[in-house]
Amino acid sequence: PPKPGRFPPSTRDEDRRYLMYLYAKTGRADLAEPLAQTILARDPHHKEALLAMSALFTDKKDAPRALHYATQLQRAYPDDKDALYYYGAANQLAGNYQEAAAVLRYLRLEKFAGRPFPYQLDLAGAAEKTGDWRTQQRAYEELLDQNQVDDPTRIMVRRVLEPMQRAHGEIG
Repeated sequence: PPKPGRFPPSTRDEDRRYLMYLYAKTGRADLAEPLAQTILARDPHHKEALLAMSALFTDKKDAPRALHYATQLQRAYPDDKDALYYYGAANQLAGNYQEAAAVLRYLRLEKFAGRPFPYQLDLAGAAEKTGDWRTQQRAYEELLDQNQVDDPTRIMVRRVLEPMQRAHGEIG
């Protein structure tokens, strides 16, 4: 029998993609990544594999691998919302806060214009790390205005936002 993570050469590509996706969704990087690498060896721009690996390693907070796959994804699909998000999130995870904030601001302005932006907390976090209190404050305000969060998150955001507003003369 094959070792875990090793599949016979007769395994169909469709089955490999499905298994890679399932392993990635269940956090099994040890099994998902070898399958993704096989898929990407055949098609370096395979969107599902790049997206699955970007998401997996971002969720696992593995900055080098998240950035590796997210960079490939963003280069292959520069206008894709998911590619831009994971590229921004991976850069934030890697400590590249200027790049993360720039990508997330672009994503908000260009890809979510006039619609709720689901990554306001990510943008606020990146903006905070770069010292851009205006973007941070705007992201928190929009998050509250768009009613996108549960009550515990709303309370946390208000605790951060209200002192910022006082410090910058925006509330009494």
